[in-house]
Amino acid sequence: MIKTFFTLPSLEFVTASSTVSPDTPVGSILTEQLTEPAMWALDMAAAVSSDFLTLALVAPTVAGMILCILRAYAESELGVYPSARGISSYAAGGLGYFFAGTQNYRRAFALAGSAVFRIVLWLILVVLPIWAAAELDSGVLVPFAVYLPAGFPVLPFAIVLSALFLLLGLFIRVRRYLAAPIYIENPNLSIAESARCSVELMRGYRAAALSLELGFISWWLLGFFTLGIMLALFVIPYYLTCRVVFYRRVVELQKAKSEV
Repeated sequence: MIKTFFTLPSLEFVTASSTVSPDTPVGSILTEQLTEPAMWALDMAAAVSSDFLTLALVAPTVAGMILCILRAYAESELGVYPSARGISSYAAGGLGYFFAGTQNYRRAFALAGSAVFRIVLWLILVVLPIWAAAELDSGVLVPFAVYLPAGFPVLPFAIVLSALFLLLGLFIRVRRYLAAPIYIENPNLSIAESARCSVELMRGYRAAALSLELGFISWWLLGFFTLGIMLALFVIPYYLTCRVVFYRRVVELQKAKSEV
């Protein structure tokens, strides 16, 4: 997808791939039926552009929501409730914080980009063994099947390998569970530094974080079956609030341990 995005079809390519003559005006070319390679390239370019645009809008919004919840939590600890709704203008200002400056926006986009990259990477690692097993049977990897011992259980081995990758991905996610709120609350830290802080804080609380994540499976399904309506209106704010409360609680418990 990324390669396609940076190699968008030129006018000459579109013209050559069209069913009309290269001398046909541009307006006519765009209305004519293109061949399959040209349509595929244009569809992929449109999909990647749409994904980048969505990420560019969602990333600062979600980061701003986390900051808003962090500020509201800090004020609640101080007993500050200046409005009937229990949220101050200072806390609510976190919603637009990452749209307010270039540096803030870059930080939010980098955080979201890092999360998307890791999700895609682990999805590929989980799916790859099963895909390879299928291709060894009747696909592009058939020539490599001769190197396997006779009777080798390819599919069971692939399933076990995928399960191991899935468990490893969950373990790494749990270790980095607090990286996002740490990164947002501390502008002086990089993503890597925030991840290292998360690893230290999560010692002894990984099972609790995994339980929290698994408890949201039904909520994510609810958001999916309501076409994303409940997801945007309730599930995501609720999920982010739970993440922030969990983060603040872990920080408090670790601080109490260190004092003892």
